[in-house]
Amino acid sequence: MKRCCFLLLFLLYFVFLSFAVDRYEEVPGSGLFIESVPSGAKVFIDGAERGLTPYSNSSLNSGEYNIRINKEGYKDRRFRVVIRRGSRVEISVDLEETKGQLMLKLSKDPESPPFLEFNPRVFIDGSRIPFPASSTERTDTSIESESLPDSPPDYVTTPLYEQNLNLAAGWHTITVEAFGWEKISTRILVEEDNVQKLDLVVKPSVFVMTNTTLRKKRFNPRNSGILGNAEINFTVSAPGTGLLEVFDDNGTLIYSRALSPFIARQQQALWNGRDTGSGIVNDGHYILRISAWQDNETEKQSTELSVQVDSSITIRPLGIASSVAGLFLVPSPEALPALSYQIDGSLIAGKPLQQGAWESLPFAIGFRFSFLDNLETTIAFNAIPVFSGDYDLGIGGSLKWVLFRPLNTKTGSTSFFDSFGMAAELSYGWATTGPYTAFGMGTGLGLRLPLMYRILQGTADKGIYSFNVLLSPLVLWASEKGHPDTSIPRPGIEGGVLFNYGSITSGFSLRWDYDTDAQRSGPLVSALEFKFSPSSFVLSLNSGFWVLPDAKDVGVFFGVGLGIIY
Repeated sequence: MKRCCFLLLFLLYFVFLSFAVDRYEEVPGSGLFIESVPSGAKVFIDGAERGLTPYSNSSLNSGEYNIRINKEGYKDRRFRVVIRRGSRVEISVDLEETKGQLMLKLSKDPESPPFLEFNPRVFIDGSRIPFPASSTERTDTSIESESLPDSPPDYVTTPLYEQNLNLAAGWHTITVEAFGWEKISTRILVEEDNVQKLDLVVKPSVFVMTNTTLRKKRFNPRNSGILGNAEINFTVSAPGTGLLEVFDDNGTLIYSRALSPFIARQQQALWNGRDTGSGIVNDGHYILRISAWQDNETEKQSTELSVQVDSSITIRPLGIASSVAGLFLVPSPEALPALSYQIDGSLIAGKPLQQGAWESLPFAIGFRFSFLDNLETTIAFNAIPVFSGDYDLGIGGSLKWVLFRPLNTKTGSTSFFDSFGMAAELSYGWATTGPYTAFGMGTGLGLRLPLMYRILQGTADKGIYSFNVLLSPLVLWASEKGHPDTSIPRPGIEGGVLFNYGSITSGFSLRWDYDTDAQRSGPLVSALEFKFSPSSFVLSLNSGFWVLPDAKDVGVFFGVGLGIIY
């Protein structure tokens, strides 16, 4: 009889545990393991705090223990466990949030301007919540709008924003932000199963202009789009208006422009390097003055920034899919200004080099970055997925040091050296097959000496145009296996023509090399390309033709690319 009662009690105790916890399991081992969802809950054993979940203790003696799981914002979980010798108790519990209600109400200060828009953004513990308007107050005025055509309407609207929020019990930070109004941030305790009221009154903010910065301290007005602008960013605390003024080194005002009315905190002003007559200013240092005010221009706030106009700085997109910046098949002795970059994605189709017609769609991702005005690196990844299921990969990079660059002036060059550019470039590439990928990336170690001669340069409505001849001797340690396995390099020559006009860059390039191992000529490859960059956005189109020695195989390909440059 006693044994039956003991078994019955044990069965009832086990049933109690199954309801008290979400998972209760005994496994070989020793001690106790407790986990909770969410984790980080405090574990109390017989009233003493022992740690946080997930909690493990293998040194507990056999016996019965009272367990309490506690986490702020969640209901406590209490249960008993029995630890037997030679077994380990593993427990998992899901914690239930304790809820309370917050009645939040926002209203404008009665003395605030009646027509100052009030569009609040409400954050609870840093997360924004939807907060719609629930009612309005209408206050009639004695002004007859018909007698004053330009007067405001015959009533003013003061929105009252209110909302009932179900929140986890505990402390919460309530933040209210609205353009033109002071920021409010307060902490409030929401108690379990209780309703807490919070009435907040917002007041108009004092007009302040802050955080005025210049995106680039040097720029060239002859670059296209926003690449040829000085960009000033600043913040304002309330609606208002402003003025941009530009002064030369002598303090003479050469340009001014009224800014658009401020309807948001973040503001931007651009100067395109022109004077009041829309002519491009001379190279030199200039002072940009940003002034802003709310109601009275005599109370305006001003900040001055120094900027340099430098016509030698060119920000022009180049092909980078081969990890060597230039045209498709020839590098250019040009570099971006310091800390500028270009990112590009390209796709080609047809019959690319070493691929059958329409057997694959090679794509490439390239990144070009300039450490200094004359030091630039380019990195590219090539992938050639074949429709049959196979694929080829390639990755490479280059480092280019510009030794000379042609002068970039609207009047053109006056001597041979003014039109001459030269750089030294070191590259390395790896690919599953070689010696070149479909995008012209050379495998192994490569050495190049990019040269440029500017035949023609002038100015037109869209800016400066130039016509350039490119030539680059090439030495490449590569192999058909995609990685260098020979000490005898492949000599070659790369060349082409490059045309620039405003936001347009186009050119024609070709490459030929000699396989010294096989003692035979490599493929002759040519490509025609076009790039359009009216702003920092770049659109690229290209097509090409290649032929193997003795015309054993030929191919035609074409492609498209998208990118950004800044």
